[in-house]
Amino acid sequence: MDEIEHRDGMDDTEPIKEADADFFKVLESLDVEAIMECWAYEEPVSLLFPGVDIALERKMVEAQWEIVVNYTRELKTMLTHASVLRKGDMGFSFLTGRIMSTHGDETLTVEVYITNVYKLEEREWKLVHHHTTPAPHQPPFFEQRLN
Repeated sequence: MDEIEHRDGMDDTEPIKEADADFFKVLESLDVEAIMECWAYEEPVSLLFPGVDIALERKMVEAQWEIVVNYTRELKTMLTHASVLRKGDMGFSFLTGRIMSTHGDETLTVEVYITNVYKLEEREWKLVHHHTTPAPHQPPFFEQRLN
């Protein structure tokens, strides 16, 4: 895929990659208020985690993150961009990697695929959709917890 270059030499998708880096750094802080600052204020927004219903409103998205934060003592992300696309004021980020999370005394490492969709809102790239799913070559997260 050919990269689109701006006159200043900056890759057209670089701001989306930066928004991703900011989001995952904030996510590791386990601060719901900071996490929600990464999200668009205008709806629709959506969040989809394995094993739970899709959150389709900003309040529902925040409630899902509160559950994650309240249940998680520590979170580390080790991710790589598989592909980043931009079309106008929309950005699409596809990532692969690992998420290590500590819950009580138990630490789990899960290989994941992540899709983030961003929209340019007031000159900032804001999340409008986040989807995390376990990579298919491993047992799902909940099976790991049961074993």
